[in-house]
Amino acid sequence: MLEQELITSFDTVKELDEFIASRLIAELQKPGLVLLPVGNTFVKASQASPGIYPLVNDYFTEGENRLYGSNEEPVLYKEQHHQVHPGLHLSHLDELVAGKISFASQLKSQLPDVISQCPSFYEIDTGDIESFEKYIRMAAGPRFILLGLGADANAAHVAFMGEEYINSSIDVIKLSDKLATEHGTQEAVTIGSDIFRMASVESIIVVVKGRSKAKSLAAAFADPDTGLGYLIKYCSSKLRIYTDRDAVFELKQ
Repeated sequence: MLEQELITSFDTVKELDEFIASRLIAELQKPGLVLLPVGNTFVKASQASPGIYPLVNDYFTEGENRLYGSNEEPVLYKEQHHQVHPGLHLSHLDELVAGKISFASQLKSQLPDVISQCPSFYEIDTGDIESFEKYIRMAAGPRFILLGLGADANAAHVAFMGEEYINSSIDVIKLSDKLATEHGTQEAVTIGSDIFRMASVESIIVVVKGRSKAKSLAAAFADPDTGLGYLIKYCSSKLRIYTDRDAVFELKQ
């Protein structure tokens, strides 16, 4: 079955978070464009795990060391053990149009040490979506794309592709009433299907956590007109889906 080919399921959130964090750490130490999502799937901590982005950021955080001088007073200095690649380009996948808070600012708060090191971090300008397209082209297209999955089974959106329709290029998407209320805006900019099909793309990873996403994940395998469903149909050779055991509940029924 296609589900078995594309899905790797972990028994615990901790195992899932540590695997995805280690994969992202490796990708950030390579050149090229990496596109990242924003959301609880990647930042939310639990009793079992600090969360994916906190694990990644900690890896790139400066270590503090103490040296003692002749007067035995400690002298602090910073030592950087791990660095992102100097040829790394980094951006996010989507952005709210006049929302309560920007996704760019959330990403910078979640990965501060990664982004401070990155020589090229692009913040989407919702008033000039052509500039996002130009940035992607300037970076010769994305090499690695990381995604979460929306909980609405009718859309099963990735980024916001599939939220209103499968947009073929970067576009402004109208949000559902539920998401509009949650984010404080009715519109968002999102990447389109053409980005996923660029020759530069080496890997597309979707992370799905929790029973609340189970119906959406099952719907994606049944409906290619959903966001993830489109990737399953057209990008399966580069796509891998990583879940905890609760997220695959509906697929096991």
